[in-house]
Amino acid sequence: MGQLHCGHYLNTDLPIKMFKDNATLTKIFLFFVIGLLFLYPLFTNKFYLSHDGQAQVARFGAYLKAFNDGDIPLRWAGDLNYRYGSPVLIFYYPLPGILSIPLYELGATFESAFKIIVGFSFILSFISFYLWMVELTKNKDSSFLASIVYGLLPYHFLNLYVRGDIAESLALAIAPLVFYSIEKLNNTKEIKYAIYLSVLYSLLILSHNSVSLLMSPIILIYSLIRAGSKKISIISIASIIIGLFLSSFFWLPALLEAKYTNSHLFVADMYKNNFPSFVSLIYSKWGFGASVNDQGGLSPQIGIVPWIFVLMTGLLIAFKKIKLMNILIFWMIIFIVCVFLTIKPSIFFWQHLPLLSLLQFPWRFVGIASFAAAAIVGIFSPYLNKDKIYLLSALIIIYSFTFIKIQGINPKSNQFYLNYPGTTYYHGQASSIWTAGDFGSFPKKSIDIIGGKGKIADLTRKNSTHTFSVDADTELKILDNTVYFPGWQVLIDGVKNPIEFQDMYHRGLITFNVPKGKHSVIVNFKESPMRLLSDIISLFGILVIIMLLMFNEKIDRFLSK
Repeated sequence: MGQLHCGHYLNTDLPIKMFKDNATLTKIFLFFVIGLLFLYPLFTNKFYLSHDGQAQVARFGAYLKAFNDGDIPLRWAGDLNYRYGSPVLIFYYPLPGILSIPLYELGATFESAFKIIVGFSFILSFISFYLWMVELTKNKDSSFLASIVYGLLPYHFLNLYVRGDIAESLALAIAPLVFYSIEKLNNTKEIKYAIYLSVLYSLLILSHNSVSLLMSPIILIYSLIRAGSKKISIISIASIIIGLFLSSFFWLPALLEAKYTNSHLFVADMYKNNFPSFVSLIYSKWGFGASVNDQGGLSPQIGIVPWIFVLMTGLLIAFKKIKLMNILIFWMIIFIVCVFLTIKPSIFFWQHLPLLSLLQFPWRFVGIASFAAAAIVGIFSPYLNKDKIYLLSALIIIYSFTFIKIQGINPKSNQFYLNYPGTTYYHGQASSIWTAGDFGSFPKKSIDIIGGKGKIADLTRKNSTHTFSVDADTELKILDNTVYFPGWQVLIDGVKNPIEFQDMYHRGLITFNVPKGKHSVIVNFKESPMRLLSDIISLFGILVIIMLLMFNEKIDRFLSK
């Protein structure tokens, strides 16, 4: 039986190669410095105004409370929605919130944690894209230019300083590492890169719902195109499946329990008013509004430089046979398809493909189109001489400073976010179907008697567990002012009790009967059968990763034959 050599497999070969390769180390350092130059607005005591920033930070507080109360996985936000609670953590990308917890424990404020994660994501996007491009093209200079183009995409600045979308920023920083793992697996035929692929793909899924959904078919097709043998094809597909297993605790409930929310009701038709014009994808005035079609609205531009490279590459494909032609054509197709799905002529597909409508905004495809354009730059730019590559890189850096436009706002305390009353979403995406909508004021009591005579004492209310004692003179009807969602249960003296959540006067809230006498009551949120199954699948994925580590040497020998 194989042995697990922890010392060997906890260390990747990346850091070693970086320090042995001065050119690579220099470029990594440059990316770090360049990234910091564009992050200078974050190095103040102030926060900044954005579409989602404050709500995202408030969600950090919900994650911390759930974690401190021992809720693993983190599912329920007990104090959001005016303390009526919300299942929002089931449906929204958990990785940014999970990363915020150790940062908070190390002394960072919630707003500082937001800045650290979003700043880290911005810098990582340069480095991760460079590692992938070097592995693909074997050309460090052209890979540098492609990484500058990618790291300084207008879409990155849109997420960073306009939308405040920390999750999409993180996802777009992780995505190149998934493609890097595919390249390394194909080039080295070492099983550790299959493990990297599984883990990184799972992290991508945990980073952002929409990005991972759009990237998944691209990742699968790319892995098959790049596979140099049938064995590698099988390993690549298996790695992606294992990544799905690892992250199933999140995506499976988010997908299958969405039927218990009003998400489709509120967002199904949002795409109709969010198609940008084709011209605005090339260039449009930088704005901060929520709509791409309103005066002063957000800019969905891909950027002039990526467009120039795409057009030049099209000419190159037409008139010259070049290296990596199949990969270049692949990314050209991705770019064209994404641009098409961003503009109104694609409305037929939005009307007939249900998953598309859940994306809400057609301009989300700009992020994927921009990713494809940067890959095209990396494959095309080896045909430029070194001087032009670095001159163009310098010009892009200088021009990109025009995207640093923010409106500073006074910082909020941690207590503000820990007591945040809203839901952290804007369109009812996680609103329970059994309620009349989300709440707008705090309940007078968290637990109340709405029928019969008796007393409630010794109330302890944690994130997802409410305990109290009852002294009932008659049979009581109890109202727990908490939104019902599958998983809530009531235990009276340790025995499970039926829940009523469709009382016409308390729609969607937990009500139940307590018999006469003295009783102890526990109302808590547990895993539904679907969520429990998803947890088991994730644990199985972890077990598979452990087995791969144990038998890595035998698998490597098999792959090398």
